[in-house]
Amino acid sequence: MRYIIALLFLLPLSVFSQTDSSSFYFNQGLFKLFQKKHEVAIPYFEKAVSFNIKNKKAYNNLGLCYMNIHEHKKAITNYTKALDIDAKFVQARYNKAYCLYSLGDFELALPEFDRIIKETIDFAKAFFYRGMCNLSLNNYEKSCKDIRKASSLDFQDAKNAAEIFCNN
Repeated sequence: MRYIIALLFLLPLSVFSQTDSSSFYFNQGLFKLFQKKHEVAIPYFEKAVSFNIKNKKAYNNLGLCYMNIHEHKKAITNYTKALDIDAKFVQARYNKAYCLYSLGDFELALPEFDRIIKETIDFAKAFFYRGMCNLSLNNYEKSCKDIRKASSLDFQDAKNAAEIFCNN
C-alpha cells in the first residue's frame, strides 16, 4: 500500500518534469532560431516535442526552421502537426499558407489564407498573399480586392502591388 501511495505522489512530478524539459529544449531552440541558426535549432525543437507532443509552438518553430533551410515539405508537415493540436493557431496556419504560396501551390494556399482572414479579419499579409494567389490564378477581380484591403491596412508591399496590378 505504501508503494502505491508513493507512486501516486510521484506521478504528477514526472508529468511536471516532462513539461519542464519540453520548455527547456523549446527555449534553447528559440534562442538558436533568433540567432538564425536554423539547423542547430531543429534538434532542440524535436527534443521539446519528444517531451510534450502537444507543444504546438515547437512544431510551428520546426516548420520555420525547415522553411528557412528550404525543406518545405518538412515545414508543411510540422505546421500541420501544430494545427492538428490547435486548428485556430493563426501563426502556424499563416506559415503553412505562406510556405505553400512560396512553393507555387496557390490552390492549396488559398483555403489556408481564407481561414486566416475569416478568423482574424484584419491580417494584412493574409489579404495580400491571398490576393497574390488569386493574381497567379488569373482571378484579377478577387486579387485586386484583397490587395487593396491589405493596402488599406498599411501593408507597404500591398500598396506597391496595388499600383502595379490594380490601377483602374
